[in-house]
Amino acid sequence: MTKLKIVAVGFLVCAFAVIKGDEGFMSPFVPPPGHGPPWSRKPNIIIFNADDMGWGDLSSYGHPTQEWGPVDDMAADGMRFTDFYSPSSLFSPSRAGLLTARIPERVGLTEGPTDGSRVFWHSSTHGLPKDEITLAEALKDNGYNTGFIGKWHLGVNEHNHTDGSHLPHNHGFDYVGHNIPLSNLWECEEEQWHADREFPFPAPLFCYLYNGTTNIQQPYSHYKLSEIFVDDAVSFMRTAHQEKKPFFLYYGLLQTHVNLYSNEGFRGSSRRGRYGDNIREMSWSVGAIMEEVKRLKEDYNTISIFTSDNGPLLSACNEGGDAGILKGGKLHFWEGGVRVPGIFHWPGHIRPGSISETVASQLDIFPTLMQITVAVAAKTHITKMNLIV
Repeated sequence: MTKLKIVAVGFLVCAFAVIKGDEGFMSPFVPPPGHGPPWSRKPNIIIFNADDMGWGDLSSYGHPTQEWGPVDDMAADGMRFTDFYSPSSLFSPSRAGLLTARIPERVGLTEGPTDGSRVFWHSSTHGLPKDEITLAEALKDNGYNTGFIGKWHLGVNEHNHTDGSHLPHNHGFDYVGHNIPLSNLWECEEEQWHADREFPFPAPLFCYLYNGTTNIQQPYSHYKLSEIFVDDAVSFMRTAHQEKKPFFLYYGLLQTHVNLYSNEGFRGSSRRGRYGDNIREMSWSVGAIMEEVKRLKEDYNTISIFTSDNGPLLSACNEGGDAGILKGGKLHFWEGGVRVPGIFHWPGHIRPGSISETVASQLDIFPTLMQITVAVAAKTHITKMNLIV
């Protein structure tokens, strides 16, 4: 069967379609002088995908003690969805769904979380199927520079321990900066907060940092890791800007998955404790990338999306997140496990401070972006769905 297939995905009404005009969508729009250069007819796209962040973790979503940060500024300057869902309550299947717009079962992630089939580990030989069309591949085919940094967790090796067959560069990403192929686990912490667990700390078996396709640290250091990711993002965006090409950047944030870490500038800075410090550093990194977009005068030509792969790990207590008023969290299919933050930012197009109560999903991001970027729908499995117009 050819990879260029069409599968109808018509089960959800377009969320942004009901909030046009006074409710959230601004039209017509002409960017300010010097913003949105004429070669960038297609908007740039940035997706920030947090890890295990609860629906109620952000100040803009009502958390009583979490400090306001740049992610909250995105919500204040854009649109905040109150009923936004991830495809799964677990990381690998959720991320597969976001990048393919297909429910995890359709890409082979069908089994329970304990048998290794639904989650990709260091010993897994499978990964995101290569015949699945990702958002990066579709945008690349339509003239975009595509870049990835941060957490991947969609497979590593297939035939041996170094082939990297399932890494991002094999799924449509031209530029792959520093990345964590698996996850930021308790076993990777350097501070020894949980040293009584079964593995030595930090554990090389689970904890490795790649730059592109090369393993450069095993186990890896968290020191200035957020700054490293930001530097990669800035370099990638500047290159695309110089080449006068639109870009798609996918940043798999390590926060707020345990282990919690923060650099000196954020350590002890939150009244919420270590978890709050972790969120503050994450929010800073998002803000630093958004500031670079402004510096490049691409802000009115850039769609930025912030969300999370699933709900909070409630069993981690103070080191886990907050689902707010919702029941359940990660690994649960109650609301708290799959209802996540959903923030869309596009100056001049989305009205600042907009709130949508429309039910929407990460599965809708791919088709929405396809229609906005005038991508050829026949080359994907996506048909006629749009969150914005």
